[in-house]
Amino acid sequence: MTPAIAPTGVNTVHRDYSRVLQFDPAAFEITWEYTPVETGFTPLADGSKFYSPYISSAQRLPNGNTLITEGCDGRVFEVTPSHQVVWEYINPYFRDMAPGFPTNMVYRAYCIPYDWVPQAERRPEIGIEPVDVTTWRVPGAGRRPGLLAGVGSHEHGRPGGAQKACRRRYT
Repeated sequence: MTPAIAPTGVNTVHRDYSRVLQFDPAAFEITWEYTPVETGFTPLADGSKFYSPYISSAQRLPNGNTLITEGCDGRVFEVTPSHQVVWEYINPYFRDMAPGFPTNMVYRAYCIPYDWVPQAERRPEIGIEPVDVTTWRVPGAGRRPGLLAGVGSHEHGRPGGAQKACRRRYT
């Protein structure tokens, strides 16, 4: 949780993006941060793609990485000190928070050592190539001239909501 007034003096109460901060309380200085800029987004244009106004958390791991819970979108991911995403999970389970309002929210996540659950089988970890969010395109996009399709699966609080809300015919 960040203060309503940023260290720069800017009022951030209406800021539509999240950020994770590590700061030195004695010097009142930010020593590390993860913001939309580090995700490849521009705060004013699409900073809301990294935004969770509640139920989120961050945990510094023993290896120096940070586990971030973007709770409203059901996303948990691990980043290195240089902001590289090395692990990501998106909760696939949706439930109605209210009639017609499905959500996959995750309150908080913690990374725990395997030896805390010795009876569990240690599963292999498989590396994947990360997606470049600045150049990635939906397969098949552009095949139907005159349609504009939005990208995003959980926008507006429902799966597929952005695509439905942004689809318009242009002639």
